[in-house]
Amino acid sequence: MKEGLIASFLIIVVATAGYYTYDNYHRTEEYYTKVVTEGEPITLKKEDGETFNRYRYQLESYKSPSVSKKVEIDSVENQPFKKDTYLKVKFSQEEGVTSLEEIKDVPSDIKNELDRL
Repeated sequence: MKEGLIASFLIIVVATAGYYTYDNYHRTEEYYTKVVTEGEPITLKKEDGETFNRYRYQLESYKSPSVSKKVEIDSVENQPFKKDTYLKVKFSQEEGVTSLEEIKDVPSDIKNELDRL
């Protein structure tokens, strides 16, 4: 009986630690950014050897007016982002930018920060 309780306790501790470790590395946070530069053209190669172009941007992004982070994003193949476009970026500590979407509505306090860029 005693060994069963100890084993159950250890399983719970290991599972909890695993969950928090996974959550820390894979949790995404939403940041907002504004395209303020032209972007740097880069050429990439597909697995079959075919090349294609993208545009790379390094932009300041905001989670709140007091929390900001510089993010690096790439445009869709052969299409740069339009200047002054607002983007919502999902960022993971382990994976970096995991997704982005063009948006029109930005929280007003964050929009004020972005419009100063």
